[in-house]
Amino acid sequence: MISKYKEKFSRKNIKSVALKSATAISGGVAVLAANASAAINTTAITESISTITSILLSMGDMVSAAIGPIMTIGIAKFCLRFFDDILGAISTGLRFGR
Repeated sequence: MISKYKEKFSRKNIKSVALKSATAISGGVAVLAANASAAINTTAITESISTITSILLSMGDMVSAAIGPIMTIGIAKFCLRFFDDILGAISTGLRFGR
């Protein structure tokens, strides 16, 4: 099995693959250069991209607007639970003598 790979990737084959790749790339570049002068209508693409970016910006505004109330609720919940635990500890301590 290893001999198959050695045979496929010999110096002669690698040079051949490199030459074929260079030919394909230069042919592709030539095709792109020939079609580059053609007028491409990008208005639909531009409109869709601007719509998507405006939606993403609105979502960012929504998330940043929600951070303040969420933090306030979290702090209030922490304080209430903290005082509830203190009262629970006091009531448990008072039940100790019963």
